[in-house]
Amino acid sequence: MNDATPIETAATIAARGLTLDRFDSPFDSPFDSAQGRAQGTAQGTAQGAGRGADHVEREHWLEDLALQALALKRQIHTLHAALAQVEAALKEALNDGERVVTAAGTVFSLETAAIHFTDIEAVRRALGFGFGRLVKTELVYRPDPALAELAADGNSGLGRALRAGLTLQRRQSLLYNLRATPPSTPLRARSTAERAG
Repeated sequence: MNDATPIETAATIAARGLTLDRFDSPFDSPFDSAQGRAQGTAQGTAQGAGRGADHVEREHWLEDLALQALALKRQIHTLHAALAQVEAALKEALNDGERVVTAAGTVFSLETAAIHFTDIEAVRRALGFGFGRLVKTELVYRPDPALAELAADGNSGLGRALRAGLTLQRRQSLLYNLRATPPSTPLRARSTAERAG
């Protein structure tokens, strides 16, 4: 677990004589305020062929957040792998119902049975009238992703009719592609001289 990339905060970076642009925290966006948006809009109309300073700083801020997210994902991946090894040893050593009490908490071993049906009709014949008592039958409706596009269409009668019978929520996800070798510094920490240049 020692090879996990450490997370640098604004305090640790400041202790090394570096700065995180002009932000108090790498999580505070200077572009969420009305003034920041107005400056960004004005900058965008005036910059012409070149990119404005606000645009470049926003890219740096986003890169800082992305690097922190990737470093955390790497640590989580490393911790999950280490936990799996420790849990495998515990499962092999503990009996069902046995517990280990420590100063930090308790680990309890509980054995459960997982059933996966391979031939439900064979089970139905074997149980006879007891099938309905021992096997719960559920009807599950799973929408196709294309249904969301149809329901989101506010100009069509079908979209309006669909929204009468469902709730449409948009959810954003992040996909990560971890490099084999992490960067030596997880945050884009830039010195005052580097920023001035």
